[in-house]
Amino acid sequence: MFFRSTSRSSNRCYTRGATLAVFAALVASGGCLVPANRIETCQAQYHQLSERNKSLETMTANLEAECRKLRSERDQTEQELVTLDREVPAIFARLENITQPPLATRTQLVELADASEGIDFDSARGTLVLDPDTFFGSGGDLYVESGDTLGALATILAQPAIQSHRVLIVIDRDVAAQSTTPQSPTQRAEKLADFFHRWGISAERIGVSNYFASAAAAPSTTEKTSHRTSRGSMEIYLLAEDVPVIGWKTSGHLPRR
Repeated sequence: MFFRSTSRSSNRCYTRGATLAVFAALVASGGCLVPANRIETCQAQYHQLSERNKSLETMTANLEAECRKLRSERDQTEQELVTLDREVPAIFARLENITQPPLATRTQLVELADASEGIDFDSARGTLVLDPDTFFGSGGDLYVESGDTLGALATILAQPAIQSHRVLIVIDRDVAAQSTTPQSPTQRAEKLADFFHRWGISAERIGVSNYFASAAAAPSTTEKTSHRTSRGSMEIYLLAEDVPVIGWKTSGHLPRR
């Protein structure tokens, strides 16, 4: 009896010692017992995070490339602006020159403007400036007495020496839009164009435009011109055939813009 009790006690001690040995071995090795499904979940999350990391790295590389491209475009634009800063004065100088009539015609226009009421010559731009109130009545028709001055002007513009030049009548678009008179500035300009046509200037050479805006116009060289421009004057340009005009037509009817 005493012998059997000793054997059972020895077995219990052996089993307990083996369990403690396994636990000690696990602790000593730093390991732990993890369920298999937990390991699979961790592995799946790891792969997802790895793919996400690769995607973010690709996006970062693309953004860096786009940033380099934008910097290059910015540098190119800045260089173009520097070039334009140098060229703009020359462009404006050329624009002033291309609207200047031939010297002989210019002299005639200056003399006509000096001798006539309601018509001035802007020497800076080479244009004639007409006061509509001097030449048009309240109904929009030309005054009979204005025929002498306008007829003299038409005679100058119809000379064979400048047959290749075009006559562009320009009105203030802002005044045209706000007009409350029976005849709009555009209609008065068209009546003036018809008058020139009857005086021998071909319709293909005459155009009417409302592109001019008094607020943006170049400053006038005379007091008379400045106050008339502010009231909606007409300007007449004599343009060589190689000067581009947006919307110019060469059909038999009057060009309009």
